[in-house]
Amino acid sequence: MNILFANYGDFTTNSLNHIGGFANTLCGQGHSCVVAVPTGKETLTAAQNPLFIPALYDEVLAQPAMFPDRGTADVIHAWTPREFVRRFVLAYQRTARKPAKLVIHLEDNEENLIAGFARRPPGDLRAMGFEALDALMTDSLPHPLRHRTFLRLADEATVIVEKLREFVPPTVPCTLLQPGVDPDYLRPLKADPELRRSLGLAENEKIVVFTGSNTFANEPDMRELYVAIRILNQRGVPARLVRTGFNRPEFLEGLSPDLRAHVLDLGFISKARLPGLLGIADVLVQPGRAGPFNDYRLPSKLPEYLASGRPVVLPPTNVALGMRDGVDALFLASGAPENIADCCERVFRDPVLAASLGKNGSAFARKHFDLGANTAKLLEAYERVLARPPRA
Repeated sequence: MNILFANYGDFTTNSLNHIGGFANTLCGQGHSCVVAVPTGKETLTAAQNPLFIPALYDEVLAQPAMFPDRGTADVIHAWTPREFVRRFVLAYQRTARKPAKLVIHLEDNEENLIAGFARRPPGDLRAMGFEALDALMTDSLPHPLRHRTFLRLADEATVIVEKLREFVPPTVPCTLLQPGVDPDYLRPLKADPELRRSLGLAENEKIVVFTGSNTFANEPDMRELYVAIRILNQRGVPARLVRTGFNRPEFLEGLSPDLRAHVLDLGFISKARLPGLLGIADVLVQPGRAGPFNDYRLPSKLPEYLASGRPVVLPPTNVALGMRDGVDALFLASGAPENIADCCERVFRDPVLAASLGKNGSAFARKHFDLGANTAKLLEAYERVLARPPRA
């Protein structure tokens, strides 16, 4: 089977954690996978041991039959209905010898992202003309109107959490597709004292690790984590936030010196270094609260957090709906900085609880985020799609 994954960003985006695992596993099973990105092919160095064929959108459109058998795609998996992706997919379908079956993946409340970026309600945006919308929106986000039409063209949709089914048209079949965790994460991670020393972390500091980038959508949650670290230190609990990923300049400019004081920001680092960082964590925190943003997503780092065997603190939504508070993870009651600090202190004070949370969280990850099992489910969806007659 020839499978074309169309991602909305380059190889450093969080979604490549999911796409890369699926594509590599499918390639290992004898299928051919091309992962296409709009720009930044040189960022392939961020992908871990890629077996798939990397390509730019323009390269794929210039050579639609770039699969090893010199054929075109049997299935296109559009990773979200963002405008970059929509335009590429439609262009490929016009260029290829035969139309491919189309699967569209949802991993965010796109309506919420659109409204947050434009600072207008979705209904107001849909009432605007196309010319005004094109001037207001960016191709890196879904178009308020065109993404809905694109979804109706799909032969099937995949969703990362069940709640996203609300956005799938009733005429389009839908499959839950949870991510798969790299097997390297599915074994207990041990703290490396030398890594702590090399990072300049004091022996008495409690370490909170966050691996992920900032966008306009998650920055309010991220800022609350920074405030929580300041609160811990004000309470006399030496704590350091070790984080990775890209930052928007606007986010960094908005941080006062006291919020930066207890943060070690490593920037974007290779995926191979992440297990070591997770291993030195006393607690892993996913900040946030239930609502229109967090209810409809599964932060890409959470499967790896849970698999690591370290205690996890997270809001009681998305993946946590299938977990037990105080057993598999600690749930945030409000998501406020004081609440985050309270949960961290509870883990710091109780080694037995910390060990239990880590053990049970790891078992949850092995059950729900097994890469082989979830890839098999994805392959079944592709086979169902190919077996159906073409849609009108």
